[in-house]
Amino acid sequence: MRYLKSFNEGTSFLPTDLNELQYFCETYLAYLLDEGFGIRVRHGSRKDRARIEFYKEDHIHPVPFNWDDVKDHYIPFYKMLSKEYDIDTTPSRISDGEVEYKACSVKFEYRKPAKQLWETEPRWFTEDEIINDKVGELGKYVGVISIFLDNN
Repeated sequence: MRYLKSFNEGTSFLPTDLNELQYFCETYLAYLLDEGFGIRVRHGSRKDRARIEFYKEDHIHPVPFNWDDVKDHYIPFYKMLSKEYDIDTTPSRISDGEVEYKACSVKFEYRKPAKQLWETEPRWFTEDEIINDKVGELGKYVGVISIFLDNN
């Protein structure tokens, strides 16, 4: 059991790792933090993943924002994050009723206009779509942008 425990501990993000990741995110997005945005770093649904959530004002009831207002700071942050950490990808997504097989790495919680805050639709984007600003109309009414990091 002693060896099994040390093996399992090695595959999860430790609190110190999350604190370092929080500091990293705050450093690269400091300008947006001054503009009322926030960053929350926590364990993902699995202990071997970390989740970075970017939102405006409050993570429980975020205020919708426009991608165009943050992309000039968020894209360089994403590039640096991908150099320093392993960004986890989801292998597919559904778009217009068809399954597309793409390595998506960024999740937008998109809120349709005139809907309640909790009525969001997740939209996944690839690294290419984020870095080359191919978000399009789905960049309006963003509630939370999430990135998942893999600790393996």
